[in-house]
Amino acid sequence: MIQLEQIQRLQERVLAAVQKIDALQQENTQLMERAELAEQRAEQLQQQLDTHSSQYAQIEEGIMHALSHLDSLEDAVSQVTAPIQSGGIEEGIVTDSSAHDQAGETAGEHDETGSVDQPDDQHAQAESDDSPAPEAELDIF
Repeated sequence: MIQLEQIQRLQERVLAAVQKIDALQQENTQLMERAELAEQRAEQLQQQLDTHSSQYAQIEEGIMHALSHLDSLEDAVSQVTAPIQSGGIEEGIVTDSSAHDQAGETAGEHDETGSVDQPDDQHAQAESDDSPAPEAELDIF
């Protein structure tokens, strides 16, 4: 026959199994909710990725367009400067004595009347500088 102790042990086992099933169902529900949230977050991130990819493509296109403009500008500048570098440098040489006079005025001292007082050595040097400067000093390129 079945004893009372056996029935009590069976009842305890059934009760423990029911509690375990309830706990597993709650855990399952929580995991399902977390999975749903994770899927929603993945969708949001995918949308952001698509947006950023689109913006990146537009930025890249803009940069390529700007580089193209810079290349054409560089080509235009090199076409303009090629004749200057080959023989037009003399245009940049200052041979006018007025430039030397202007340099002397800025280097000289002003008295009360506003006229320029140049020291004797500077005045003598300004007179001797009327000839064109040596070419080594004019080589700016």
